[in-house]
Amino acid sequence: MALAADQAYNKQAEDMLRGYILTDPFTAQTLKIALVSDQDASNPLAWSGILYQWLQSLSAAGVSVTLINIFPWLPSILQQSILLNRQHAADSMWHCVSPFASQQLSARLAYQLQLEPVDLVLAHGALAIAELDIDLPVIYWEDMPST
Repeated sequence: MALAADQAYNKQAEDMLRGYILTDPFTAQTLKIALVSDQDASNPLAWSGILYQWLQSLSAAGVSVTLINIFPWLPSILQQSILLNRQHAADSMWHCVSPFASQQLSARLAYQLQLEPVDLVLAHGALAIAELDIDLPVIYWEDMPST
């Protein structure tokens, strides 16, 4: 019974999201979202697979999605952490990111968003948005609890 209730709730949430998010109510234009992460969201094996699922779901719903992978912008020590130790990569990043590196990531992301204008930023992780100063809604989302 609980499974059926969960499925009904998920369907209701999807319907509400679809009606709210797909179009701008004033212009009826398709919403453009920047999906920001430190992995390739088009890879179903990246992180937990949720990035891929979000990309697929948003695209199937008609949302225009711009992928922004910040991995190439990261200092090499962070790249090594992600590649060598995926289970603890998120936590290890926080321990070795300086405020300067965070400012640099945010500045690069702001510049990229000027080149590819969007309506909303959906960020997996906070590294690139910690110092982000833009006039857009930014949604921060993380699927890995800190230890």
